[in-house]
Amino acid sequence: MFRDWEIKISGTGGQGVVVAGEILCRGIVLKNYNASVIPSYGSQVKGGCVEVQIIISKDFIPAPFVSELNILCALSQIGYDNNLNLIKDETIVFYDDILVKEIKNIGKNIPIPAAKYCLENFNTTLPVNLFFVGVLAGFLKDYLEISHLEKILEEDKKLFSEINLKTLKAGYLYFKEKEVL
Repeated sequence: MFRDWEIKISGTGGQGVVVAGEILCRGIVLKNYNASVIPSYGSQVKGGCVEVQIIISKDFIPAPFVSELNILCALSQIGYDNNLNLIKDETIVFYDDILVKEIKNIGKNIPIPAAKYCLENFNTTLPVNLFFVGVLAGFLKDYLEISHLEKILEEDKKLFSEINLKTLKAGYLYFKEKEVL
């Protein structure tokens, strides 16, 4: 199989979308799969649309761009709207249930309470990206281990904080406990 998963994480500049993609890919590589991450953002990064394209494969990845979107993680309305043309009936769309207000009846739409969790527990939405990484770790269990992601956070001085670690675990547990799919 050429590509196992084609994923986009899309949101607003300042939400840590690129960091989420990088952490995800590092974790996938630790599980001995190939992964590529390509960031994309406009000149007005803060407030504009920012996204990462992620390809996961057992095989070499010669073209690292999403052509058949399997999973979209929409962290904001602009992140969702920017990808409407790629969503098919079989596309899984994880979207923040506070930050994304208008959802079309295409794809398998799954609301994720990332912003709600972060606001209730930390009074900020900054770690929303890591909640989504946790959800993806639960969904992509054959390709990711939560322990690898925790280790990545703990070893990176720029990323490590108790809030980030708690948010990552909360996203993972949310997926596992709620049996989202």
